[in-house]
Amino acid sequence: MIEKQFWINVKEAWIVSAQTKITNVHADSEGTKDFSVPDDSEDMEVSFDDIDFDRSVESVISGGDFVMKDRQDHVAAKEQIVAPSRPALDTAAFEQKMGQRTLQGYTEAARLLLHCELPEEINGLYEELILRLPVLQDAVTKFEGVYQTDLDQFYDYYIPETLQLTSAYLEYLDAGIGKDIVNETEKEILDALKQLLIAVNDKVDEIYKFASIEIKAKAKALESLMSQDGYVDSKFKL
Repeated sequence: MIEKQFWINVKEAWIVSAQTKITNVHADSEGTKDFSVPDDSEDMEVSFDDIDFDRSVESVISGGDFVMKDRQDHVAAKEQIVAPSRPALDTAAFEQKMGQRTLQGYTEAARLLLHCELPEEINGLYEELILRLPVLQDAVTKFEGVYQTDLDQFYDYYIPETLQLTSAYLEYLDAGIGKDIVNETEKEILDALKQLLIAVNDKVDEIYKFASIEIKAKAKALESLMSQDGYVDSKFKL
């Protein structure tokens, strides 16, 4: 089979030696009429790129003429819009929840992503994240009087970056981006979600651990103060 580069070279030579149009393009080697070219095609300009290279080679070898690409199929393929079979992300609501920069807001944003029928493994991790973020919020609220934890990285980077990556992934699917990019993004989302869940669980453990230490220290101090004032267990009294 003659390579496409051959026809590119032919095109360049043709432009020099002939007018920029192709005439009398009417049938392939089997005698099939190409209705995309009218009978008076001498007065019609045709783009060289509209030639079907492979079929034209076979046609010319057999003594026939150049064969045009099937314009109807070509146009239909370009104009065809593939609608996503899954529910679309409510972008406005998603951005509104993300803008709150709270654990509750991020939880609601994750629910919106989950509604878009994500791949099974990603879906499972999001379900777990939606359960764990409220636990983290509860721990922060419950022990805020005895232990102040730093969640800036969670609010500003860990959580929003993971959710935004998933949102971009959904945009890739809607735009029909190549499978390689989609598959690579899926892996990045999985890694990000796994790391985020580890961070959330570690932060919950940290809060309970240090809150427990603080509570025990306060209990000891109270016991010591009351002992100094004579308020001790009766069995230790003289």
